[in-house]
Amino acid sequence: MGDSTILLTSLRIIMIAEVTENHAMYFTVSAFQETIKSQIKS
Repeated sequence: MGDSTILLTSLRIIMIAEVTENHAMYFTVSAFQETIKSQIKS
């Protein structure tokens, strides 16, 4: 019981980390695109 709980918790943490990473990646790419757009305009 104890081992499976630790395993499930680890999997949950990994999933949360991946989701957070994807969001961070998305925002970074969006910000980067905005920066390029504003540089092209000016």
